Amino acid sequence: MEEIQVDVLQIRGTSFRNGYIQGKQLNRELMHTFSIMEENDRNAEAVIPIYQELAPHSVDELHGLADGLANPFFKSGNIIWWI
Repeated sequence: MEEIQVDVLQIRGTSFRNGYIQGKQLNRELMHTFSIMEENDRNAEAVIPIYQELAPHSVDELHGLADGLANPFFKSGNIIWWI
């Protein structure tokens, strides 16, 4: 059987801080892959009000992710919406 290795990152704190730390941990190759997919944008601006109403902490986490990746908010948000 093939051995599988998984990295586990346990984070405690605010949603923003959790997103920021995740952004710092993401592989830059993964970011390149998502930048290619960005051409098929899912209209992220239209989705934010829905997330804000149903799960506002998710929007805070996306802002942290964007800061951790040093990328614009909507570009970083595309990662989450593609997963």
